[in-house]
Amino acid sequence: MNNHARPQRGINESKNLQWNEHSGDRGRSRGPHRGKGPKGYRRSDERIEEEVNQSLSDDPQLDASSIEVSVHGGDVLLAGTVSTREDKRRAEDCIDDISGVNNVDNRIKVDRNSAAS
Repeated sequence: MNNHARPQRGINESKNLQWNEHSGDRGRSRGPHRGKGPKGYRRSDERIEEEVNQSLSDDPQLDASSIEVSVHGGDVLLAGTVSTREDKRRAEDCIDDISGVNNVDNRIKVDRNSAAS
């Protein structure tokens, strides 16, 4: 019988739920040690790019359909067009707290004519 595995799993899940409930921001803590991973760890560019794309897509105030994202060595390049300066800034703000991002190069151009499209 595997009676010991189930209670142990429940204990760990309970601890994780308590930590997530109190940390806020989708379960991420903003304490003094956030971003200090294990020695030698570096988040992959693919994973960073996926989270950047998701964050831009999830913002209800931003039309990110003309924004291109690329990531190299943790440096994020944003390119493309948006209709306002506020949208350009919003795109950069969307990825401000993503783990593994070293720098954001925001080359998004403001095209006021794109609002009519």
